[in-house]
Amino acid sequence: MNIVPAEFDVSYSSKNTKNFSEKIVLGRVTRDVTNITKDSIFFSSGFCADEVGKLASSSVVGVITNDESVYGLYAQSVAKFPIFFIETNDVIEDGCVVSLTGRGRLRILFRPSSNNNALFVTDACNNYCLMCPQPPRPLLDLDVVEHLLRIVELIDPASNPFSIGITGGEPTMIKDGLIVIIKAIRLKFPNTRIELLTNGRFLSYQQYTYELSAAAGKNTLVCIPLFGHVSSIHDYIVQAQGGFDQALDGIIECHRNGLNVEIRIVLHRLTIENLLELSEFIVRNLMFVSHVAFMGMESQGFAKKNWDLLYIDPLDYQDVLLKSVKLLEFSGVHASLYNLPHCVVPSSIRNYCRASISDFKNIFLDTCSDCIKRNECAGLFASNINKYRISEKIAPITHDI
Repeated sequence: MNIVPAEFDVSYSSKNTKNFSEKIVLGRVTRDVTNITKDSIFFSSGFCADEVGKLASSSVVGVITNDESVYGLYAQSVAKFPIFFIETNDVIEDGCVVSLTGRGRLRILFRPSSNNNALFVTDACNNYCLMCPQPPRPLLDLDVVEHLLRIVELIDPASNPFSIGITGGEPTMIKDGLIVIIKAIRLKFPNTRIELLTNGRFLSYQQYTYELSAAAGKNTLVCIPLFGHVSSIHDYIVQAQGGFDQALDGIIECHRNGLNVEIRIVLHRLTIENLLELSEFIVRNLMFVSHVAFMGMESQGFAKKNWDLLYIDPLDYQDVLLKSVKLLEFSGVHASLYNLPHCVVPSSIRNYCRASISDFKNIFLDTCSDCIKRNECAGLFASNINKYRISEKIAPITHDI
């Protein structure tokens, strides 16, 4: 099974915007001026008077351009729709669902060609993980359900995405609102895999998980982290007393209701100390899970703040990682390695590595150009450099072993 973590939110900033009367403009991108609907955001790469005339009489909700002269001409025209200038366009394509703000932020909320689309539910979370790359905020957006339903509505049915992730923060913080969103996804895309990234704690409530599973259906993967084989380890890492017991109950409730479960283990000094024991715990007690993902740590947010406590070079945990992967596979539990470049992984388990880092977060070093595994490799998070580099010994692999 090759399951890639869902990513989200490619964003651009701009100092040049015009005609914004609403705080946020939400729509679907098209480059075809003859294909404008009431929800369209037109991407213009060249200015012509005929184009402006057609747009002015259409229901277009906004215009994006990466040509400064085009922006200037639109800005000087009589057009009343919002106009947004970006300096570059790496990933915006027809069918993208985007939001624009008059303060100069463009966010890509869905991209048809991506396998890593996800709906971001909230910044709020009931855990406070030591290595969280996106530290939680206490406030919930009361309009988030309506906003996410609107995004689902804007996704072109013809895109038929392979998967849609749901992430946060902690998605279950909006409680029944999450079930409403899942129902909308499943109704529109009955064959799309839903990937729910959650700490699993709220899924320990039987009725809630029953209703969520009824909405989601069988083609659903629930990704739940476990960071220790006993509560004292897991609860310390997530900074939440009772988190371990609730996560375990959530995993069991998911299985009882027919949902596939992936266990996620972020690799850092505190999890490495007991990684083999955790793998043995999974084999003894959670053999039913679909997949276990060992994940390299992203050096953002709390991970940077707690770097001295958490950091360990992957080269220094090769032995225990090898033993853990082999134990799981020998026991019939599928495993993968996410976010780790091939050169820091033992050669005998490099086939478990997945190119799991989304393109907008992904980098390779100059030395990687000579590596024979370059096209298969996860590479590095853009944040895993300088002081926060993943390893001191990133080096090209020049021959197969």
